[in-house]
This record gives sequence, structure tokens and C-alpha cells, in this order.
Amino acid sequence: MPFRYRDRGPTSALQFAIGLELMLLSPDPERTILTTDHPNGGPFTAYPRILHLLMDKEARDRELASHPKVAVERSGLAGIAREYTLSEIAQLTRSGPAKLLGLADRGHLRPGARADVAVYRDQPDRTAMFSRAHRVLKDGAVIVEDGEVVSWARG
Repeated sequence: MPFRYRDRGPTSALQFAIGLELMLLSPDPERTILTTDHPNGGPFTAYPRILHLLMDKEARDRELASHPKVAVERSGLAGIAREYTLSEIAQLTRSGPAKLLGLADRGHLRPGARADVAVYRDQPDRTAMFSRAHRVLKDGAVIVEDGEVVSWARG
């Protein structure tokens, strides 16, 4: 599933490629922030696909090939072999933001944590995997089961 906004033109394609490039060149995912700038970067609903591209060089190359040529010519993305691990994705999306925001009770599973947890079934298609959580807990209570909301919680 390519990003719809890639068709907006060469500037958006280059911004997209440079964003992925910066993420992949960051030596410490826990000190890196994943964010998008809609409409240039896409809505937050694109995060599953972005995570997939960070984790899968072949998928990233296919995606880049569908963008305007300038994205390949003016970025170094095609030459980056790095693929994030699940652990690095957890650092990027969970522990890192919590630490950077000073939220000592979040972003980890140690005693005293809020128990806000997303559980995913491992799938080769990371876009599908991150698009539909197997289970989500809020303050330790299950609120999503197999991608369906089963209970509501505030906060």
C-alpha cells in the first residue's frame, strides 16, 4: 500500500525520503521522535506503514521506486541497509517518548508503570501487524481484543 501523498509531487516525495533517512541514520531510536506533518508527511494513521518501511529494506526500496525520481537522486535512502528491530521500534514509539517527556510511569514494564500496553501478533507484513493490535491494555484493563474495541477508558 503506497502512500497517497507521494503523488503530491517531488517536494513531498523528497521530504518523505529524507524523513526515513534521518530515522534510519539515528544511532539511538530512544532519542528519536516519530512524527508526521500532515499533509506533507501524512496523517498519524500512516505510522504502521512508516514502521514497516523502517523495518524492511525491500519494502522501502519498492516504495521509493514508486516515488518521483528526485527522492532517489537527492536522498541517501536507497543506500541505507539498516532495518529497525522490534526492540528499536518499542524504543522509538514507547520508551523514548516517555523518557523525553519525563513520564517516569510510562514507556516501560517495570513495577509502578501505568500498564498501558499494546500487543501485536508478529507478521511479516509489518503494516498489517501495526495496523491492528492483538490486544491493548489501558491501566492494565483490556480495551482492544483482536483489533476490536471491547471497552472504553479515559486518558
